[in-house]
Amino acid sequence: MIYSHEFELNEQMEFRDKEKPERRNEFKGWLVARYYPSTAPDLMWVSVRDKDLYARYRKLDPDRWGVDLADLGAPGRPAVAFDPENRRHRELARELEGYRASLLAAYARSASEPSLQDGEVLERLRALGYVK
Repeated sequence: MIYSHEFELNEQMEFRDKEKPERRNEFKGWLVARYYPSTAPDLMWVSVRDKDLYARYRKLDPDRWGVDLADLGAPGRPAVAFDPENRRHRELARELEGYRASLLAAYARSASEPSLQDGEVLERLRALGYVK
């Protein structure tokens, strides 16, 4: 299985056109604002691929979360209705729940840990050979 997750939106991603600040309000009303009203980590989407079946836990609409599926092996990659009676669908949903929970737990742990100062980061990168 292959896992992935959506990253958090940040200020640069929310609005990049610094030359036209008047467009910020136009962007805020855009579709993405309906699905990403904030950058809170609990709004993160997660997905898993098992062979040709792709499952994603995401906001299905602004008020509801759920699993959607796609058959990547079929022409046009058609959506597949999530069937709670289907064992494979249930397993993928359980995998998504576990993966998302582990990411959120890691985020919570990292938020409580002291962050490295820029000098410490630079020294660690230098020790690994990434910075001269």
